[in-house]
Amino acid sequence: MKTQKSKSTILITAADGFIGSHLTEALVRQGHKVCAFFLYNSFNYWGWLDQCVDDVKGQFEIYADTPMTMPVEYSAIK
Repeated sequence: MKTQKSKSTILITAADGFIGSHLTEALVRQGHKVCAFFLYNSFNYWGWLDQCVDDVKGQFEIYADTPMTMPVEYSAIK
């Protein structure tokens, strides 16, 4: 007897990068709810997520952080 596994909500950090974007695509295709998180830029550029294939585009939520809300420690490194 097969049991239906419930799909998870998954947060992907650095989702705009090569690995994060491909992980986002794979998890969306598996039916998971994906929250893609990345650092906002003023060009409205989502990195590798801009190049998602059509069956994945629009199937995940985007969350962007801004440098203004980053911890002081990170701002001090810049």
